[in-house]
Amino acid sequence: MDALIVFAKPPEPGAVKTRLTALLTAEEAAALYAAFLQDALHQYAALGVAVRLYLAPSGAALPSGMVPPGVSVHRQQGDGLGARMQHAFVETFAAGHPRAVVIGTDHPTLPSAFIRQAFAALAEPLAVCLGPSDDGGYYLLGMNDFFPQLFEGMAYSHGAVFEQTSVGYAGRVVDLNHGRLGRIARRQFGKSLGEYQLVQTRLAEMLTELVAARLLVYRAAWEADRGKPRVTVESAMAKAFATEAAQRIVDE
Repeated sequence: MDALIVFAKPPEPGAVKTRLTALLTAEEAAALYAAFLQDALHQYAALGVAVRLYLAPSGAALPSGMVPPGVSVHRQQGDGLGARMQHAFVETFAAGHPRAVVIGTDHPTLPSAFIRQAFAALAEPLAVCLGPSDDGGYYLLGMNDFFPQLFEGMAYSHGAVFEQTSVGYAGRVVDLNHGRLGRIARRQFGKSLGEYQLVQTRLAEMLTELVAARLLVYRAAWEADRGKPRVTVESAMAKAFATEAAQRIVDE
């Protein structure tokens, strides 16, 4: 059975929805978060997949009755969001689930059809799917095999997270293709197919595109880190080039 990994926090006042406390009390913000969480869990439980709720480390317990029957509860483990998602995917695949998607609970209007579409996109071998969000990140990430490159060297909460993750997947595809070509047994004119110049040239072109995409993403993130008020142009360049390059590499 496919698995939906849900990342959430216990609804503690002062620990959730803190940006809303300019308008709401900490208790009201926590109550709103609890409502989002409960609605999301019931929505996800109706999808016909295994729902695995991963809670951020905290001493607080979830309110009684919040978790629907059949939803398993786990603790996030790792230093930072990337490490915690890695751990959750590894555990989920180890439990025997062939396809896994991680998602949060902060989107009460998200159609269930979008989540079903994510699982459908994972039908092909070695597939990854990303649900882009307006802030430059993503609201879900799915895969049918474990790709650590999607998390390595990642920084979150900036406007190029989606592109940086896409580049990580493209890099994994290049690595896989290079390794497979090197192991191809079929030979022509005394060489394996992977040794031919045209094949090697295309792999070099893919790698060049990949490095260029990474540099554009890093530049946008660097400009944001150094305090530039707007990085709209840099982010747009990174998004356009990285997304198209990643798609070309994956398609080939």
